[in-house]
Formats: sequence, C-alpha cells, structure tokens
Amino acid sequence: MLNTMKTLTILANVTLLFLISFVLVGCGSTTGLERSEAIQTSMERVDDNIGEIQSQVNAVNSSLSELTRRGQGDIKGSFERFSEEASKLREMEREFVKNADRMESNAEAYFEGWSRADEQYENPEIKRRSEERRQELSQKYDRVNQNSNSVKQDLRSYVSDINEIETFLSNDLTSQGINSIASVSNEAVNKGDRLSSELGSLQTAIASTRDEMRHGGLTMN
Repeated sequence: MLNTMKTLTILANVTLLFLISFVLVGCGSTTGLERSEAIQTSMERVDDNIGEIQSQVNAVNSSLSELTRRGQGDIKGSFERFSEEASKLREMEREFVKNADRMESNAEAYFEGWSRADEQYENPEIKRRSEERRQELSQKYDRVNQNSNSVKQDLRSYVSDINEIETFLSNDLTSQGINSIASVSNEAVNKGDRLSSELGSLQTAIASTRDEMRHGGLTMN
C-alpha cells in the first residue's frame, strides 16, 4: 500500500512538471504577430467596456438624481430603479477591471517579447530601427496604461460611494433620510460626471494606440 502511494505521488509530480513545462514552452513560443493581436484584442474589449460603463454611469446618476429630487412622490419605486442600475454598474466594474488587467498583461508580454527579439539582431540598422519603433509605441501605450489605472481607481471610488448611498437609504428610506445625504449624493453625481470624462480620455488613448498598431507595420519583431 505504501509503495503504491509513493508511486502515485511520483506520477503526480511528473505529470505536474510536464504540464508546467508545456505551459512555459507554449508561452515562450508565441510570435510577435500573435502578441500584437493579443494586445489589440484586449484594447478592443476595454474599449467596448468603456462605452457600456459611460452609459451606465449616466443611468446611475439619473436614477440617483431622480430619487433625491425634492417632492419625489414614489420614493420606494425610485429607490428600486436606482438599486437596479447600481447592480448593473457593479457587474460592469468587475468586467472592466478583468479586461484592463488582461490588457496590461498582454502589453507587458508584447513589449518584453519585442525587446528580446531586438537583442538577437546582428544587423545594427535593423536593431536600431526596431528599438526606435518599440520605444515609440511603448510611449503611446504608456498613456493607455496610465489612463486605465486612473479609471480603475476612480471607478472603484464611484462605485463604492454608490454602494454606500444605497446601503444608507435602504436603512432610512424616508424624506428625512434622503435630505440628510443630499450633499453626498450630489458629490457622487459629480464624481460620475468626472469619471465619464476620464473614460473618454482612455478611449481616445486606446484609439490612437490601436491605429498605430494597425497601420504601423509592427509585425517586424
């Protein structure tokens, strides 16, 4: 019985090492074109998320403003609409963060792979031009990365405020409760407007970088 268990353990370890080796070999065998397509696909997904989030932020702001409007006659119905929009936004935030993190990972793999390829050139002119193009595009992507990180942070802050407003009002869904949190609600709406503007900046940066990668002939690495 003991020998059988040792044999199974050895087989399991060998299988694990084989799988790790397979994954590492697979990751290392991607071409520059494949890495380029991966980062472009990632940017496209984030770009799609941006449009959805912008629309949803507007929906959340609108429902919150309607809920906190003076003389609101249907407080319960307005709160339910606000909660529904807030729930949709939470799901969109999770999807955005996932895709933004994947975009960052793909970009890192792309530029690292390109850098390794530059070290293998024997022709100094080809090496110089490749390095120049890599640095040029890397600087463009840096803007995407900076904007993406800023959006992730501000989106998290906005969603957190919306969540806490929802919790607060669920415990005190009265005119007095709504009035007591009016200034916080107004600031959340303003924060949402600023977030929409930042999302637009990220979208512009992505469009510029994607255009450069589509038309810049970056399959040279």
